[in-house]
Amino acid sequence: MLFYFYSYVIILLEVLGYTTLFVPFLPAFLSHKGYGQTPPALTGPEVVCAQSGQLVRFFGGGEPQIDRYFWTVVNASGDTLANRSGGEDLQELRFAFPTTGTFTVGLRVRRGPFELPVFTGSQQVRAVQVPIPILRPDFTLCANETLSLQAVDPTTEGLDAFTFEWRDEEGNLISNANTLNVQTQGRYTVRYFLAQNDEASCENQLETFVGNFGEIRFTLPGEEVCEDQVLLIESDSPFAGNWFFLDASGTRQPLPRGVNLTLNPRNQLPGPGSYTFIQEVQNPDNPSCLVSGQFTLEILPAPQLLAEVLQGASCEVASGQLRLSATATPLQVRSTSNPELPTFTLQPGSPQLLSDLTPGVYTFSVENAFCVSAFVLTIPNEAPSPLSWSSEPPVCTEEGVENGGFRLLLNDDIPGTYILTSRASGEEAAAGRLEGSGDTALERLPPGAYQLNFIADSPSGGCAFPEESVLEVDVPNQVQFSAPTTLRSCGPALLAPAAEEALQYSIRFPDGSVQAFREDIRLTQEGQYVLTARPETADDSRCPRSQTIQVFLFEPVPVQPVLIEEDCSGNLFFEAQLDGSLAPETLSFRWYDADGAIIGREQILLITRPGSYSVEALRNGVTACPDGRVPLEVAPILSRAAGELVVRAFCENELEGSISLLLEEGAEGVDEIRWQFFDADGGVQELTAFANQSEIAIREAGTYEAVWFRQILGGQRCEIGRDVALVMPLDQPLTPDLEAMYPFCERNGRRPLIRPGNFDTYRWELDGELLATSATFRPARAGLYTLTVGNAFGCVRQEQFLVFDDCDPFVAFPNALRYDQADSELLFWMRADVLRIEVEVFSSSGALVFSCEATNEGDLAPVCRWSGKINGERLPTGVYPMRVRYFTRNPGLDGRYDRSLVILQ
Repeated sequence: MLFYFYSYVIILLEVLGYTTLFVPFLPAFLSHKGYGQTPPALTGPEVVCAQSGQLVRFFGGGEPQIDRYFWTVVNASGDTLANRSGGEDLQELRFAFPTTGTFTVGLRVRRGPFELPVFTGSQQVRAVQVPIPILRPDFTLCANETLSLQAVDPTTEGLDAFTFEWRDEEGNLISNANTLNVQTQGRYTVRYFLAQNDEASCENQLETFVGNFGEIRFTLPGEEVCEDQVLLIESDSPFAGNWFFLDASGTRQPLPRGVNLTLNPRNQLPGPGSYTFIQEVQNPDNPSCLVSGQFTLEILPAPQLLAEVLQGASCEVASGQLRLSATATPLQVRSTSNPELPTFTLQPGSPQLLSDLTPGVYTFSVENAFCVSAFVLTIPNEAPSPLSWSSEPPVCTEEGVENGGFRLLLNDDIPGTYILTSRASGEEAAAGRLEGSGDTALERLPPGAYQLNFIADSPSGGCAFPEESVLEVDVPNQVQFSAPTTLRSCGPALLAPAAEEALQYSIRFPDGSVQAFREDIRLTQEGQYVLTARPETADDSRCPRSQTIQVFLFEPVPVQPVLIEEDCSGNLFFEAQLDGSLAPETLSFRWYDADGAIIGREQILLITRPGSYSVEALRNGVTACPDGRVPLEVAPILSRAAGELVVRAFCENELEGSISLLLEEGAEGVDEIRWQFFDADGGVQELTAFANQSEIAIREAGTYEAVWFRQILGGQRCEIGRDVALVMPLDQPLTPDLEAMYPFCERNGRRPLIRPGNFDTYRWELDGELLATSATFRPARAGLYTLTVGNAFGCVRQEQFLVFDDCDPFVAFPNALRYDQADSELLFWMRADVLRIEVEVFSSSGALVFSCEATNEGDLAPVCRWSGKINGERLPTGVYPMRVRYFTRNPGLDGRYDRSLVILQ
């Protein structure tokens, strides 16, 4: 009795609306020892991803050892997609949502051996679309451009539910939006997911590399240079570009335009420090996008030495004096011209005096903590020098210029040696002898400053007569242009000198031939060329200028794009495979899309979309080949294939039904189909006998699920779709309510309205022609009709009925026969009150060609039929007289029809 009392109370509370009920007073005989104190509760995510194949987890709580769980999943249309029940194995429901939309997950829990209801609850679940990734693996960044990166398609439904995390290559979080704007080269990653209850679901991570349109490499003299050096920085770009350096505020400051950069830090930079240098080149293949490159140089302070000549000397008395002072930092000083002089350290504020010096030119190596510089000093001779000099201007030649220099004249019969020392390097630039009065010498030297010293011969070892003034060789007045000194090209090399004005160019080929050109030229021979530029007009006094160019030509690198890996998300990994003749580290790789945009720079590329692509491998420092790209066609990737299960349930008088899987058009890539059956108790059965079948026979009601897969590289199988179908037993047979015959008279507009009953589908046909699909039908002409009715489970039934001409109510028959219609026959029907008919058909000459006598058997069938043939031969087309006699149950109604029969081919 106690059990019935508790059962009554619980059921009553449930009826009254207490649907979530924890029973703390459950008696011991209705529970297991130690159980009954944990209430059930429905917990699960409120937002999930649809069509992802991911099983979403819902938890029922409670005591799984004594509880029984009843789960349902219902879509917004009220269709039940899952109906499962069980004990401990169904404390948790795992369900993959097949479409987007709002779903209701319901849970009922019954407890104990008598299954008393203790919980009823539900929750709304929003299933959103899996975001479609659109982030390419590589982007090209033009100079001075802001690039917008988008992780997923911004039109994705339900995108607001996702969290985004963009990070740079150092791992710093830089954005939480779908779109990221970047201005710097680097690798970026984005992670997006659904965040609920401190857990992430439907998670994915993408990565991309943002690189400059082209990468310019530089040949540098070192990472640290002294400020008094003149530097040549060579660029591997074959084209001239704009050069800049960034000052302390980060502002660009211009430097001379050209292919390479000749940099004099002392004259062109504010002072020592760390500087970033930038070159920007306009690529002729894509003028709208600048190619840029940059590097950093540390400009070190040069030694600061103050030198004072206190006193000269003579050939007889070594009385010369020098005072040397360090103005900024300690200096190490060593004479390179006079090793006998002491080496010493100069401290700021403590000068060093050098005394008893003979006349001459003295060179010193001066070193601070960073740099070594040369200093050239002069101790004058108190006696006049026997050597005089004059400047010699540069002289134009056919291909350039002879440098300027100095003409030396010996004015006394004192033979001796002259030496010209470069003030920049402290090294000897030129030397020679003059033997007597009137002897001359011409020395042409590179532009720069020089110190002249004449050492007269004497028995005691010679006496020096240094020139106190500095001799300057001016820069020649030549045309100016910029061109690379080396060209490395795959195929013919393009040479395009850059100048601020129009010039005349000519080039001497390695074979000695010469060709003139205006702006650019393709070089097809490997070897050394000489490029010469001349003024545009003859009255221009500037000299030509020539430059030697070394050209290296290469063949395209053999490369083949090969698919090496793919995954179930539709990600394809292609590798640019080589033939083994070149090491990958000596090459750079470029992947292109159909528009020619660079989408990858590594040997391996991730592709997520079908289309036309290409790849090329470039030797480092070598320009691209005109025909070096190898095409790659990527077919559409079948990552999802929509399908629908169509059920034909157990129709009347049948022992089995069927389920058909209808896949969308273009889903030929389905390699495997698996079937599962869920019974009413929540049990799951793998239907292995139906593997890979698109239609299966079924014998039980319940829930059926089909999952279809595609096979990818390596044999792995990926789920690309699934659908479920609920099969219910048929409750009512398909029996349309039809009469065997319906009277019809076209002359008076009498057309019967036929109502066969309530069904899901209708097909009204006459002679194979579909006339209507409505629930009711009014025939428009006489004939034998077919009605096909069906229900929602795929069951169908066909019935026939006759519509006869009731204007002549006793016998129905056609008035024409067509040979061109298959199975065409002349058919006769009689009404129920007609007992017998006689049919006669005559030729035009009156001969009998067909006759028939028939009695009424009471079923709906033609009583006479004729194919229009005699002895197997067709009659000629034409009009044939026809007589039909009928005999009724009432002899007073007997009669006959005289008609014409038309036979047509």
